[in-house]
Amino acid sequence: MSAEDEATQAALAELLALGMPQRHASALAGAMGRGARAVIDLVDERYRERARSPKPWAAFHWTMSRSLPRWRVIARAHHRRMARRYDAMVAAGTAVPCG
Repeated sequence: MSAEDEATQAALAELLALGMPQRHASALAGAMGRGARAVIDLVDERYRERARSPKPWAAFHWTMSRSLPRWRVIARAHHRRMARRYDAMVAAGTAVPCG
């Protein structure tokens, strides 16, 4: 059983436990499973798009880390981490192959 099928079955069990009729619960659980796959595909494509050209993304994250107010400590740390990641891809020439 695939992870998508397991997620659909878990959603179905949860919906049935809430008292939803079987027919409606099956339809909703199936839609939730298909929606999860669409989200994964969307995120994967966004990652590949950014990995094709990491230099502008490194510049974006460096700019964000410098422009955020000092009290936004976690956001600044996130942008510094992401900028270093993209800089490393640029320096190593290891952009993710996208094809």
